[in-house]
Amino acid sequence: MSWSPNGQQLAAGLTDGPVHVWETGTWNPLLTLEGHKSPVGDLKWSPNGDKLASGSIDQTAIIWDIQTGHPIATLQHPNGVNCLAWSPDAKQLATTATDGTLIVWDVQSGTPIMKLEGHSSSVLSVAWSPDSSMLASASRDHTIIIWDTQAWRPVQTLVGHADRVVSVAWSPDAMRLASSSDDLTVAVWNPRTGQRLLTFERNPYSQQNHVFWLRDGKTIVSTWGYVVVNWDVDAQIKIN
Repeated sequence: MSWSPNGQQLAAGLTDGPVHVWETGTWNPLLTLEGHKSPVGDLKWSPNGDKLASGSIDQTAIIWDIQTGHPIATLQHPNGVNCLAWSPDAKQLATTATDGTLIVWDVQSGTPIMKLEGHSSSVLSVAWSPDSSMLASASRDHTIIIWDTQAWRPVQTLVGHADRVVSVAWSPDAMRLASSSDDLTVAVWNPRTGQRLLTFERNPYSQQNHVFWLRDGKTIVSTWGYVVVNWDVDAQIKIN
């Protein structure tokens, strides 16, 4: 599922391919987007909420016009699509695959800009830095790669997690990167030097899902199952 940036719409992909969009004030259905032939694995709204990208194991990502419900572009991937990320200006879309590759697409033309290869296993999370200068990819191979989005080359490989890395998120000022892993930790990194700054340990009886930064740039939110935990990065403590 994915909430629109203004919180007024909720999109959900189903196992048989369709994507449903609801209006959250009334919970009336707004759109049914049909185009995928297999389960949808990820949904991401564009920064201004006028487009929705969906990725599927049918080896496609589709960019939808939310006003019309029509597809703008269908992006053909060589493998099943795991996750998606919009650039902050919404001009580019990054897709990741089960074979460990990333493809960066030009949204307007629907053509690939660059194929990025560096991971040895599936890429499970991808995130653009707020200033658009870097792209972070996290993988089942236990690593995170920081990509320079001008030269499209890796500038750092963050090594330290002992299990697959399932989520990455940039701080609002793009100076730090948070990651969550099935090794039962949440880590904070300096993406420019590759230094691991902090490590938070979590409940050993739950599986990590996602990690986010709050707008204050001081608090990380991590989720697993039905549990939500806030971490104070400056004080280096769990808040709740």
